[in-house]
Amino acid sequence: QISMALNPGSGGMSGTASIDLASFELSDSLTDVVFEITDLDEAPEAIVQIAPVYPSKLKKAGVQGRVWILFLVDENGLTSKQRVTESPHDELAESALKAIRQWKFKPGKKDGKAVKTRVQIPLAFSVKT
Repeated sequence: QISMALNPGSGGMSGTASIDLASFELSDSLTDVVFEITDLDEAPEAIVQIAPVYPSKLKKAGVQGRVWILFLVDENGLTSKQRVTESPHDELAESALKAIRQWKFKPGKKDGKAVKTRVQIPLAFSVKT
């Protein structure tokens, strides 16, 4: 079972997990503005969510956990600059990245205009018992 959540309140971060968001390159130029979810009038909304493939050998071995992914949602609702910030296993991280690259969003809005937004979400991989 794989669960996915979009947490617009805190960028998806909770608990003791930490990431240096300042090191996350957001733009290619000084005029390329990226907003935080908390600064928007409307948060991005996922409209196409491709579930990651749970690698069978990891599932059989009972490897589970959350993969945290940081990425941008652009003005067209496409994701870019996807990066894993935390993962229990490299293969789970790769599977989660492949899925997020296919997601589509209704873009976030600021003052009625679609804008680039930084988003962080967890994708949870768990074995049902």
